[in-house]
Amino acid sequence: MNIKIFGERNTATIALLSMLRVNSKSFFYPGSIPEHFPNLVERNIFYRTIDSSSVEKKEKLIDNFFLDKSPLYWWKHSSTNFDINDTYKGVHFIFTVRNPKSWLISLFKNPYHILVPKPKNLIDFSKMNWKILKRENLNDNFYTPIKLYEEKLKSYINLIKQLEKNNLSYSIIKFEDFVNNQNVIFNNLRQFLKLPNKSFVEFTTSTKDERKNSNYYRNYYKNDNWIIDFPEIKNILVSDEKEVFSYFGYDCL
Repeated sequence: MNIKIFGERNTATIALLSMLRVNSKSFFYPGSIPEHFPNLVERNIFYRTIDSSSVEKKEKLIDNFFLDKSPLYWWKHSSTNFDINDTYKGVHFIFTVRNPKSWLISLFKNPYHILVPKPKNLIDFSKMNWKILKRENLNDNFYTPIKLYEEKLKSYINLIKQLEKNNLSYSIIKFEDFVNNQNVIFNNLRQFLKLPNKSFVEFTTSTKDERKNSNYYRNYYKNDNWIIDFPEIKNILVSDEKEVFSYFGYDCL
């Protein structure tokens, strides 16, 4: 089957894709500029065409690139607010999710595609108005970070219900499960992959920090070091709509 991955920033979409590519011959629908332009020369040409001193202008040009794409070729961080039809037969959808408080800390440390000044501390960051990119396919222009994440999860739930109604396949991959044991994740996905490896190869390289590897992240999240590093996270209210997060197994918020 062909694979389409959707997941918010900092939910291990790159690491998951890298692991699956090493361990199978499956086709993965592109969900980022590097994936759309695997050829480095072509990618550099594209980036030169959007080079600008204005971050917002550059992001708008990337928005325009995704504007005419079908959902299978959408930005991987987009909401999944689209309707299912026969086009999606033979496609296995993967949704990557993460504990919302852990995710908030990660976005604070790695605020990809931020268009407004970043607050200096986590508490203020949690209350900020995050400006939305057009390619995120959401209704409002600003959300708090957690509300942004919540809207993405709602869209996943809506698509999952459509997939179930049409007897189409999907998987939900929790960030915590992936960093704890990639082999288990791979084996759970094996039935949907083309020519999966008989011998599993772990993806060990960090996609964010070359000084870290899979063992570092495994220990870091197993021991909840993110809470130790950011104890103020305990005082941040995630959402009044806790059923959205409960759907994905995140109840203790």
